[in-house]
Amino acid sequence: MELERRETALDRGFTSLYDYCVKNLGYSEGAAFLRIRAARAAAEFPDVLERLRSGKLHLDAIARLYPHLTADNSTRLLARVDGASKTEVLALVATLKTEPPPERDVIAPVAPIRAVVNDATDSSPNAGPDVIPPPQHRFHFTGDGQLLSLVTRLRGLLRHKYPGGLLADIFRDAASALLEKIERDRLPNSKPMNRRQAGSVPKGQRLGSRIVPKRVKREVWARDDGRCAFIALDGRRCESRDALEYDHIIPWADGGRSDTPANIRLLCRAHNQRLGRKRFGPRPQDR
Repeated sequence: MELERRETALDRGFTSLYDYCVKNLGYSEGAAFLRIRAARAAAEFPDVLERLRSGKLHLDAIARLYPHLTADNSTRLLARVDGASKTEVLALVATLKTEPPPERDVIAPVAPIRAVVNDATDSSPNAGPDVIPPPQHRFHFTGDGQLLSLVTRLRGLLRHKYPGGLLADIFRDAASALLEKIERDRLPNSKPMNRRQAGSVPKGQRLGSRIVPKRVKREVWARDDGRCAFIALDGRRCESRDALEYDHIIPWADGGRSDTPANIRLLCRAHNQRLGRKRFGPRPQDR
């Protein structure tokens, strides 16, 4: 609870408390999830902590019950799960669900099937070394009708290249094309603007503007290697390559410039917001 309140994980170069628990404290993913959810429940409903201490409530129970707790029902529901088994807790939670939870995207590894390469000189079916195929993953998500229409069109247009129409081939090509476009826009060796474009200054990018010009973004992206540039006091650099944002080292509100790479860096959203809170205080809606 205290680590989350102080945002210690962010200050130590981790993207979240979950990341800190798994990579620094050595918890498994499941153990970290249970403890973080229990800590949040205890911060909101102090009675939870005493019930955990006394053994009346176990971590799995509070993790499943927490999404349904409110100021009005917490005392009653917590009393009902005192000493309850996991099966009893699941039965109670089932009665509380008013709508199915949103379906989550899942990327799960698929167990490889070992193949045996037989030696030509040995007639034994088990001769030869095991060959392990490249790792495979199963993707599962739900899309709308627009996505279905786009995938169907891609399938038809790529039939000459992929006669089988496998979704894995189609999504690989689509992801590669999108990634190439994004990197081309962000890297400094991308195609330069034509003369008409170079001679004009886009609205909002004049000297003194808060908006970071594209040429600066490209140089910063290459310099920071497309990764969060936050470095903790012990020298640990954040590993995140997700939700990256361009941050003013000297804030624009304090006179920092947007038109020089020396004052711009890449930060993940978590560290960008953390540094903003430390410098300017919490946003009005967070106070």
